[in-house]
Amino acid sequence: MLKRRNVLNEPLVHFLFIGLVLFGLYEFLTNESKTIVVDENTLTVWMQYRNKAFSPVDAKENISRLNGEQLQRYIEEFLSEEALYRQALKLGLDQNDAVIRQRIVQKMEFILLGLAGTERTIRKSDALSHFREHASRYLVPAHVTLKHEYFSGENAFERAQLFLSMAPSIEGGNYSDRFIYRRNYVEAIYPLIRDHLGQKIANTVFSKDAIVGEWFGPIESPFGWHVVKIITKAAERLPEFDEVAAEVAGDLQRKRRDELKRLASEKVLDQFVIENRLKSE
Repeated sequence: MLKRRNVLNEPLVHFLFIGLVLFGLYEFLTNESKTIVVDENTLTVWMQYRNKAFSPVDAKENISRLNGEQLQRYIEEFLSEEALYRQALKLGLDQNDAVIRQRIVQKMEFILLGLAGTERTIRKSDALSHFREHASRYLVPAHVTLKHEYFSGENAFERAQLFLSMAPSIEGGNYSDRFIYRRNYVEAIYPLIRDHLGQKIANTVFSKDAIVGEWFGPIESPFGWHVVKIITKAAERLPEFDEVAAEVAGDLQRKRRDELKRLASEKVLDQFVIENRLKSE
């Protein structure tokens, strides 16, 4: 007579039982991660990352100004992004990814700047001091406004001479050839004229003796011959502070932000022990 086997003593049953217990425990422990909570705090944090501006006060104010439709749209964007983010983490897409690493570092820098309290406004006295200290950065380069007629091919020089002898009576007519770049240049600086019309023409129109208001030439370029008329000409100058006040304030704010970021990064780095295994030469 065969003995009835007790299935509870089978190793396979034990394995399945342990598996079910572990699965249940995993589901219990990870149940919270499957819940996406949407509240004012969550949306405030998300909006700061979204706008790359770490100011909880401003973020809450922005949220409070949203109407019902706008708020719902933001919530839907947050939910979609959060769900994709969590799924990506499950798939391990964040591991060994240089782009993600860089983005995380950038976010950390934004957080450090927010905690350091970067200034929103720059005092005029500070901006003026910065302007005087770095005046060379704000120099307005020399520039010219001009027009030219271009001649190429056979008898190009003679045609240019003919145009010059008849100008301005024929000015505005279709006597010249089509040029690869522009016919008119407005407040153009030296590098642009040099690159488009050649160094010889650039040197001529930016020289102290350049004729303003009259046609002159012909002058040769790498492309052919040109007859040129300078409309206006301005030398390099240092602008008044009020002309560049906004630019100066922006530069000073960026300088202070970079300094705060450097100091904050150094504080974080101080928490680590550095083991340099590279041999210096």
